[in-house]
Amino acid sequence: DLPRLGGPDVLRGYARDRFRDRIVTLATAEYAWDLGNYFGGYTFIDVGRPYHELGDIDLEALRVGFGAGIEMRTYRSFLFRGQLAASKEGDVFLELALSPAFGRRERAGRF
Repeated sequence: DLPRLGGPDVLRGYARDRFRDRIVTLATAEYAWDLGNYFGGYTFIDVGRPYHELGDIDLEALRVGFGAGIEMRTYRSFLFRGQLAASKEGDVFLELALSPAFGRRERAGRF
């Protein structure tokens, strides 16, 4: 199993497991805000790329994915999230998830 990038959680904006090699770099920045009692919004940008060896790392050739989404939840449970993600190459993905993007403890501080 080689490390992979692409999909709804890592390097959003690219197809799931599109990039795979021995070494991967990934950075994600996400800003989230409250849209009321049951909704929250977020926007994000992901950058990363796979490499075969450490000497191949070149930060100028990074892949970039970006987008935004909404989440619906109650005070005790997660209901769904929907996001629209795109890449600088022109790929676009719309996704609806019925499971949380983060574990309950990690979500406790959000929104």
